[in-house]
Amino acid sequence: MNMFNFLQEWLSGIFTTTWFTIGATPISLTRVLGLALILVLVWWIAKTIEHLVVWLAEANDSKSLNESSVYAISRISRYLIWFIGLILGLNLLASPWVAWH
Repeated sequence: MNMFNFLQEWLSGIFTTTWFTIGATPISLTRVLGLALILVLVWWIAKTIEHLVVWLAEANDSKSLNESSVYAISRISRYLIWFIGLILGLNLLASPWVAWH
């Protein structure tokens, strides 16, 4: 049991130790991993939405949208999702309720 407590305290120290601060926000491994997870999820969602827009345009076989319009719409939607995800991720990085220690 003593080894388990030691391991728990050691891991807790690794994840919650402040590396540096930005303003009043302490940056730790937990916050950086949370931001990385959010960015990976945003990347996957943006990629999926872009493919979905292209797939819907191809499946609809609409003559009103040419290939360049579909490409522009898909890329704009991808960049919009990236922008929203980045703002949410940075907001999460700076919020005090994320500090799990």
